[in-house]
Amino acid sequence: MHLNKKRIAIIVIVIILIATNVALAYLYMNKDVAISGGVASEGAIAIFQEDGQTEMTSISFPLFQGTQQTGTRFLFVNNTGNVPVNVYWSISNTNPNNWSIEPGGQAYIYTESAQTKYRFSINNQVSPDGSPGSGLWNPDPTGTQTLTIGVGQGTKLSIDLIHYLAVNTPGTFSFVLSFYA
Repeated sequence: MHLNKKRIAIIVIVIILIATNVALAYLYMNKDVAISGGVASEGAIAIFQEDGQTEMTSISFPLFQGTQQTGTRFLFVNNTGNVPVNVYWSISNTNPNNWSIEPGGQAYIYTESAQTKYRFSINNQVSPDGSPGSGLWNPDPTGTQTLTIGVGQGTKLSIDLIHYLAVNTPGTFSFVLSFYA
């Protein structure tokens, strides 16, 4: 009979331990966490014309009349989000086989009949921290070579389009500024 009381006591202790573990597991799984402050979850950029105030939707270059002519346009890219953003650029074209990244990777070139017709490049004139820019900003359709713009910062870019051939037929292409936070 003395042995039965020990067995009963051990069984009761095991039941108490199991019940305690189940209760603790329930408490841990249903623990409420108080959240304070905001969550930085959005990156955004705005692109402005040379005046830094007028939003830019397109850029037009002149109709070149000769060879070796350059058109330069300026734009500002501002981070309007609440997290730093990484910006990169590439070209989109209706005939993408004519556009390629030049050897050395500093610009896109457009070829027609095995001759370079245009060279399109972007220069970082003013860095996001306000210091002088680094110069040529390599195109990168994969997003591995980026320019980081902090919250509330911006950068000034110059866009250069060089025309090499005498015959200049108007064309349309899009350069794409992409970003990720």
